[in-house]
Amino acid sequence: MSELDKIRENINSIDEQMAQLFQERMEMSRQVAAFKKDRGLSIRDAERERELIDRDRRFIKEPAVDGYYVQFLRSILDLSCAYQSRLLNGMKVAYSGVEGAYGYIAARRMFPEAQLIAYPDFAAAHRAVEQGEADSAVPLGDIVPRMTAEDEQQGLSPNDYIPLMRLAAESRRFGGVRMLGYEAVRDEEKEMQLDAVSFLIPDGTLFCAFMGTDRSLVGWKENLNLSFMDAVPAQTGAVAYVEDMARHCPDRPLRIGGHSKGGNLAAYAALHIDGALQRTRLLDAYNNDGPGFRKDVTDTEEYRRVAAKLHTYIPASSIVGVLLEHTEDYTVVASSSRAVMQHEPLTWTVQGRQFVRCPERSELGKASDDVLRQWIASMSRQEREEFSESLYDMLTQGGKLRSLEEVRQKDILRLLAADEKNKGIVSEVLRRLVTDVRDEVLRSAEAGLKGTAETLKETAGSLYQAGQKALEKRK
Repeated sequence: MSELDKIRENINSIDEQMAQLFQERMEMSRQVAAFKKDRGLSIRDAERERELIDRDRRFIKEPAVDGYYVQFLRSILDLSCAYQSRLLNGMKVAYSGVEGAYGYIAARRMFPEAQLIAYPDFAAAHRAVEQGEADSAVPLGDIVPRMTAEDEQQGLSPNDYIPLMRLAAESRRFGGVRMLGYEAVRDEEKEMQLDAVSFLIPDGTLFCAFMGTDRSLVGWKENLNLSFMDAVPAQTGAVAYVEDMARHCPDRPLRIGGHSKGGNLAAYAALHIDGALQRTRLLDAYNNDGPGFRKDVTDTEEYRRVAAKLHTYIPASSIVGVLLEHTEDYTVVASSSRAVMQHEPLTWTVQGRQFVRCPERSELGKASDDVLRQWIASMSRQEREEFSESLYDMLTQGGKLRSLEEVRQKDILRLLAADEKNKGIVSEVLRRLVTDVRDEVLRSAEAGLKGTAETLKETAGSLYQAGQKALEKRK
């Protein structure tokens, strides 16, 4: 038996003892629940929890593991309170909003047997969890078996994500992850679409995740608004969401992330959350092939202050991820797909626990960088706003259509042949895009011909030298 095998045997023995002690502790929790029920006491007792942590951490003699032990104790307390709540009340799920809202629909699908409790806002729902009035974060493994095709991602991707979630729930790395804080907002008046959910990671951190654009037209309108507004509602909503989650998980370091528009929301939240939270708890913010920001944002002190914590991942032929500005260094990742379909994250190549990296963007990617940035730069802020309003009005037929599915069922050419004013604005902007594409193609072709000529010249020179050497040997 090797030395490592002996160490693992000792770990197995310790784990066996811990399992027995865990059962004994949960039995004590059951007895505590019965005591509290008879006397009408609250499940959570913040003062008692603080006393317990302060007392028990004194048993740890190694400073290097003290912080980890505190996290371990907090996890035990959370599980104990969740167990007591389940024993006393059955499963209670708090959601933000009213019956029929997105939060209600999601809760009913996930937990059909649970008692659903409505709260006026997200913060109130969190307080209910803290005070033991509702169950706390739910393990990933409890959620995945309840998911159906109706719960599949609502973006444009043809891929299914539930099988990936199932594999994650069954894995050692992600099996201990717990989910909480689901929020979904669709507000046509504000032109806002925001989807967020948070995860409690076994390493003791909190991860706030933002989804990209769904199939709603209001979500796509908000994307267009990014080009001329100082802040769209989803961005300010993302800041509020992260600050709420951080407030309700006060002892956890923070990471933020998202894909596509969700990546932009994550980066924006990192820039604008409370300064103390930003300095002391924010570890990283991940923008996965999401748009950047206008130049007047990236030139600010606020942006530079957190730039080192921003991590941007862009596939070789990305288009979405290079819209607007990315002054931070970005990592180019390999994809099994081509062109614009590389935006789909399930096509990104992974080796071990890391993305496979590319040395630089593809030629298509470089060309799209120039074309799209020149196109956006060619318009004033007012022109970008007029283009956004006109295109949205044409696609929705003055607000009658609300989703991409509804648009597909209509004659798209007839939609685009709307009133002359809107058609003129959209046509002019698209004409500029076509011109930029044509110019870039010509430049790329010219560069390609020059490169080909240089290659042929070098090849001919090499062949000539090789022939001369062969002749000399014959002599």
